[in-house]
Amino acid sequence: MAQKAPHLSSFTGFRRLSHSGGSLYNRPILHGSHSYIPIRKVLWYVLWLNLLVAFAKLGFGFSIQSVSLTADGYHSLFDGLSNVIALVGLWVASHPPDHNHQYGHKKFETFATMGIGAMLTVACVHVLHTAYTRFGEPTVPEVGPVVMTVVVATLGVNWFVYKYEANQARALGSDVLHADSKHTQSDLLVTLSVIASLIAAKFNIWLLDPIVAVLIAGLIGKAAYDIIIESVLVLSDAAMLDPKEVCRVAGEEPGILHCHEVRTRGSRSHILMDLRVHVDGEMTVNAAHEIADRLEERLVTHFDGVMEVVVHMEPDGHVDPELADVVSPREQPTP
Repeated sequence: MAQKAPHLSSFTGFRRLSHSGGSLYNRPILHGSHSYIPIRKVLWYVLWLNLLVAFAKLGFGFSIQSVSLTADGYHSLFDGLSNVIALVGLWVASHPPDHNHQYGHKKFETFATMGIGAMLTVACVHVLHTAYTRFGEPTVPEVGPVVMTVVVATLGVNWFVYKYEANQARALGSDVLHADSKHTQSDLLVTLSVIASLIAAKFNIWLLDPIVAVLIAGLIGKAAYDIIIESVLVLSDAAMLDPKEVCRVAGEEPGILHCHEVRTRGSRSHILMDLRVHVDGEMTVNAAHEIADRLEERLVTHFDGVMEVVVHMEPDGHVDPELADVVSPREQPTP
C-alpha cells in the first residue's frame, strides 16, 4: 500500500532562474538576466568614441583658449575613464558564484557604477576650478568655422552614443550602461551650452564662457549625485518592491491564505526576493510544494527584474495574523 505523503509542518521553497542540474556554483542565470559579453562590447565601442570626442574638444579648446570647450573635453575624457572602470567592474562581476561569493559577484557591477559617479564628481570640481580662474583672467576665445564644425560633429557623436547606450541598457538590463547613458545625456546639454558660448565669443561676450562652464559643472554634479545615490541603495540592500503589492499578487495564487515578511533587495535588473506564506495546515508537503512552484513563477512573471524567489511555507496560524502585510482577497473578513 502506498504510504500517505506527510502533512505540512513548514518548509522553504527556492527557485533560482537557471539551468537545471549541476552544481549551484556553475549554473548561469538565464531568465531576465544579461550576459556581460555584449555589455563589454558596447562599452569598448563607446570608449573609443568618447576618447575621440575628448581629444577633439581638448585640442581645439586649448588652441582657442575656451574654458567651456576645454571643460567639455575633460568631461568627455572622464567619460572614457568611466568606461574603463565599468569594464573592470564587469569583468569581476562576470565571474560565476563560488564558495567565497555564494550569491555571485553581481555587486561588483554596482561598485563600477559608483566609480563612474566618483569620476563625475572629480570632473565637476575640476570644471568649477577652471571657471573660477577664468572669471579672474578674462579671455575671449577665437572661434572659427573649423572649431564650430568640430563641436557640432561631437554633438552628433554624443547623440548617437546616448541613444545607443540607452537602447542597449534596456535590452541587456545593465545598470552600468544605464548610468553611462545618463552621463552621456548630460554631455548633450553640455555641448549645446558650449556652442552657445562659442557663438557669444564671436561677439566678444567673454563672460558667457565661464558661466557656461559653471552650468556644465552643475549638470555633471547632478548626474554624479543620481548615480551615487542609486548605487548606495543597491549596496545597502534597500527594498526594491512594495511588500503589500507582492502580497497582493501572492494572494491571487489559489491555496495561499496569508503573506507576510516580504523582503527584496538587489538592483532594478536583478531583484532577490523572499517571503512567508500560509497554507492549509492539513495540506501535504507535495501539494504545498506545487503551490510554492506556481507562486514563484507568478511572482517572477509579474515583477520585472526578479531573479530569485525564496518561499517559506507555513501552516495557517503559525504566525500571528497581525504580522501579515496583506490577506488574500479570498480570506478578507466580511465587514
